Amino acid sequence: MDFGVLFNPFSGGGKARDFREFLKQKLLNSDKKFLWVETKKAGDGTEITEFFLKKGIKKILVCGGDGTVNECAAALVKENSDAHIFILPLGIGNDFVRSLKLGSEPKKLLDVFLKDKYEIKSVDCGKINGKIFVNNLGIGFDGAVVKLAENMRKSKDPYSKAAMRKIMFYKGFKAKVRIDGKLKANEDLLLLVISNGEYYGRGIKITPGAKIDDGFFNILIVENTGFVKRLPLFYSVKKEKHLKKNEFKFFKGKEIEVDFFEKSVDCHTDGLYLTLSDITKVSLMRKKLKIAYSLKGEKK
Repeated sequence: MDFGVLFNPFSGGGKARDFREFLKQKLLNSDKKFLWVETKKAGDGTEITEFFLKKGIKKILVCGGDGTVNECAAALVKENSDAHIFILPLGIGNDFVRSLKLGSEPKKLLDVFLKDKYEIKSVDCGKINGKIFVNNLGIGFDGAVVKLAENMRKSKDPYSKAAMRKIMFYKGFKAKVRIDGKLKANEDLLLLVISNGEYYGRGIKITPGAKIDDGFFNILIVENTGFVKRLPLFYSVKKEKHLKKNEFKFFKGKEIEVDFFEKSVDCHTDGLYLTLSDITKVSLMRKKLKIAYSLKGEKK
């Protein structure tokens, strides 16, 4: 078997389904042997990847968004597998792909994949409460936005719409944040972003300079503020001018500990929603995931 196809038909609000028949015909017309398995519900990506690994498959074509990549990565990291993934970005955000050097056009990427014209790179991952993330996690405002956006997936740009609603009503959360053992925040916060990659929110460069293989997280802490101030901050992020704002505090580190004073705080890992409480630890896992990163012959 040459590779496994992990296909999420729910990705991209119909984008993946529209691409499915083209992809199937392209693969069937090739000389490759493959297994095609589709997800039916959240979490299936991990189980499907485990199935591929049991079959001895070392190459997985992940067709979906950041959440699908997350589920596949969770299985690979858990099994400490030397298998690698190649991403066909068919989701809404596709932010992790932006940190790779392969481009983001699915049809062109499919040709690269079938012709084996790519290099593989080992990249870092993050871990929080036993869950893996490959791109970033957001605690607070970002988590609340993801929760609301899940109910708006059929609309155009659900994340931006959800953000505009939450920016008026989100109350913030109280927490202590330690980075590599040093206290960096003890206040009411609007959000905490811990990033492996640079991008989130459909291409916003939230943590400029972040690298997916440098052994560090890029961390953003934003203190809570009233609605009147939130809108300018929101638009500064959209326009990537937030580096100059005092409300945005940037750090680098490997271990983050967050002590919550709330019963429940919203969070997401690569766009997958979860809730947090008590003391939460986030740790970096160095070069745990193998991924198609750049074209062959290209400087890395």
